[in-house]
Amino acid sequence: MEGKTALESNPPVLNSTLGFFNITKSPIIADILGGNKVTRGKGSVITLDASASRDPDVEPGNYTSMQFTWLCKRREETFPTGPLDSVPVITASSGPGGGGCFGTGVGKLASNLTVVTLETSLMTVDRSYDVKLVVTKDDRKDEFVQEIKIVSGNPPNVIIRCLINCDKIASESTRISLTTECTGDPCERAKYHWKLNVVHFGGVE
Repeated sequence: MEGKTALESNPPVLNSTLGFFNITKSPIIADILGGNKVTRGKGSVITLDASASRDPDVEPGNYTSMQFTWLCKRREETFPTGPLDSVPVITASSGPGGGGCFGTGVGKLASNLTVVTLETSLMTVDRSYDVKLVVTKDDRKDEFVQEIKIVSGNPPNVIIRCLINCDKIASESTRISLTTECTGDPCERAKYHWKLNVVHFGGVE
C-alpha cells in the first residue's frame, strides 16, 4: 500500500510512504455438537455432528476442501500419532476384545462426512469412549475430542448451539448468544440451569 501527501506551496512539497500487508489464513476450527462430554444410552445410534466446524475465512456452512476424519477409542487408550492414512478403519462388528469402540482396537470410522453415526450396541455400560474429530484444509489442521459415557436407559440428548460470537476467541464487545436442543422422553419434563465457568490454564474457577 502506498500513501502520498502533497502540500500546495511554492515550490510544491510531495511526500510518500510505502507499506506492505502480510495476509495470513485464519486457523481452522473443529467442533462436535454437544461439547466435550456427553452421555448416551447403550443400544442407541449416536449422531456425531461436525457442522459447527468452520473456516473463518469463508461463509459458515462452506466446507469446500475441508477433510473430516473421525477416530474412536476407549477413554483410557491413546490415539495414534502417525499419519491419518495409516490408521486402520474400524466398523461396528464384534471384535476379539482388542479395545477401541468395537473391540477391534483404536481406529478411524469409515465415513469422512460432516455428520456420521456411531453404533453403541457393542460398547460397555458405564464405560467412557473418546471420539476425535480431525479437520484439515490445505496446511491447516484442528482437532476436537468428545467424551461419550455409555449408560443404561435413554438419557436426554442435550446440545448447546452458539448463534452469535462463536469463534474460539470471542469478542468482548459483542454478546454471545446460545441456544439448547433437547431430544428424548425426559426432555418433556426438563428444566434448564445455565452455569458459566472461568477456565484458567491450571483448571476451572
